[in-house]
Amino acid sequence: MKRLFSVGAWLGMVVALSGNTECSRDHYEIEMKADGETLKRKLVCYHKGDRGLEEFPKAELDKIAGQYAEKLPTAEPHRHAFSGSFKSKTPDDVGGSGRYVTMKTRMGTSSGYMERFRGQDEIGQQLARAFLAADRLTDLLIGWAGWNLQEEPGFERLRGFLDRDLRGDLKDLLVYFSTGIVLENYSDDAFEEISLRISLYLIERGYFAPEDLSEITVAFFKDEVSGDGRHTMALVRRLLATKMGVLDKEPVPASLGFLQDSKTTESSLRAYIKTTKTFRRRLVKGEKVEPTDIIDDIIEDLLSIEIFSTEDIVKVDLHCPAEPYASNGDWIKEKSLVAWPESGIRSRPKLPTFVYAFWSEPDQTFQKRHFGKVVLDGRALGECVIWRKGLGVKEAGEWDAFVDGLRPGEDLAEKLGSFRFSHEKAGQQNSLADHPRTRILKGLSEQTSDISTQENP
Repeated sequence: MKRLFSVGAWLGMVVALSGNTECSRDHYEIEMKADGETLKRKLVCYHKGDRGLEEFPKAELDKIAGQYAEKLPTAEPHRHAFSGSFKSKTPDDVGGSGRYVTMKTRMGTSSGYMERFRGQDEIGQQLARAFLAADRLTDLLIGWAGWNLQEEPGFERLRGFLDRDLRGDLKDLLVYFSTGIVLENYSDDAFEEISLRISLYLIERGYFAPEDLSEITVAFFKDEVSGDGRHTMALVRRLLATKMGVLDKEPVPASLGFLQDSKTTESSLRAYIKTTKTFRRRLVKGEKVEPTDIIDDIIEDLLSIEIFSTEDIVKVDLHCPAEPYASNGDWIKEKSLVAWPESGIRSRPKLPTFVYAFWSEPDQTFQKRHFGKVVLDGRALGECVIWRKGLGVKEAGEWDAFVDGLRPGEDLAEKLGSFRFSHEKAGQQNSLADHPRTRILKGLSEQTSDISTQENP
């Protein structure tokens, strides 16, 4: 599939246009410190024109002042400073959206910060074909839902959600996915950032809350073990029941049983597509067509997207207690600081300015007591904390009791390898515990390697 414009053409056009812009911009300097569950934040803002500092727009300044607990004194009259402490959600000062999350377990703590600065989802005529495909997909989902749920209470509410909210959100998500495809040619971490952008987008739109991320993650892990998709589809059924206004009914309505697992979902969708005019029309034309061909045609029409934004400037610093295992900023060890250099709030055809950092802090006392050393740190600890926080009450109790019984020794790896949750079959090859077990065993192996090197230099 050919792209309408090359990257070079886009950039050439932007360079040409940039020569006509005035050097009058709002500047934002953000300094933060992670302090447990609280994010302490200081903002300095000023307006810089061709002749130096000028008065910052009053309406914007009043908006910012309403977000912070304290206005700080500054040496220059046209420079303004504010400070405050925030939990979970960052203030809407520069514009955009951000989150700060901390999760604590006995193995250690995992923390993360991510924030998008402004950005706009408006696009040009080159997206018409892609948006038409998104509309076709939405119409297909509405028809499929009606085929199964037409007579159910709450269907009209669900239809409204699909037709209004989901239709628009699919188009916005198309921007992220398509741009990620472009960015992967320039950055190894492109899809890591894209996935986090999408997560924040879906949180903003109310598809799930930040605290639901652990449950969603564990559902994916469970489906890797089971291979039938039933845990993920359970989350989908819960979302649909919420949109229908019947979530208070326990269990989730049986009418959503066509989404029980991957097999029933695929079977239902295939059966519905065979009833559509699009499918029958192609049969009449004598084409050899399968239901999946209808979906494939829609996907093929989804095009890559590039978007523009503003000329203002933002600079961000974040003090955190450990070096991030995932970040698009620069780690300055001597200052325990993640720094994102001063940059435009996107004046080029890129996604809106986005910063993120995730780090973890091991509970050294606990890990040494049960494993002889720190076996989980960095990304491995962060992933295991998310895994542990997503477990159900019974699963969490079984895992914690198992870890409590571990002590350093030669049989530690064997004990780890033999653990299974009570709901798992004896002798079952895969286990929900595979995720933390693999990382702990790797930490133990690295310990053995280190000791071996020290004893045999």
